[in-house]
Amino acid sequence: MLVADRPASLRSLEGILSLDNVALITASSPQEALHLLKEHEIAVAVLDVEEQGTGSFEIAERMRADDGLGRVPIIFITHGDADNFRRFRGYEAGAVDYIQKPVVADALRVKTEVFCDLHRQRCQIEAQRAELAATAKALHEADARKDRFLAVLAHELRNPVAALMSGLDLLGRPGASRGPTKSAPR
Repeated sequence: MLVADRPASLRSLEGILSLDNVALITASSPQEALHLLKEHEIAVAVLDVEEQGTGSFEIAERMRADDGLGRVPIIFITHGDADNFRRFRGYEAGAVDYIQKPVVADALRVKTEVFCDLHRQRCQIEAQRAELAATAKALHEADARKDRFLAVLAHELRNPVAALMSGLDLLGRPGASRGPTKSAPR
């Protein structure tokens, strides 16, 4: 996501960050940015901090306060030589990087690509975690079905086995008949 108060700054950022594997979402005000952040999954937010404005700090602080947006990395861009107070405020608001204008296009592009790659990897890990949870649930259910089957099987086999055991017990007793005997002629 790109946020800049000035249209020229927004167009410049779009030109720098137009990458094949990255979809850009742009906002020209803090309110629009916060609305778009709620609607879209964002890998990184690039916020152009104007000298007089505090909108980008407001966006960052509100992002950090929101559980769902708190993990979105923020790169602040500022005009000229930022004083230490502004830089500290940016990091305190949640920035992972602070870039001064004029922006070195390759540096911004590489940093953005890194955060986009990390986002893709995080999404992949979450998908794998969900897949593993589904597999574990299926295995648990299969184990429960196996236990029920074995319980039914044990119950059903108990009666025939009991009859066989009784017969074997009778055959094993002393003086028990060992099968049909031939009767003597009369």
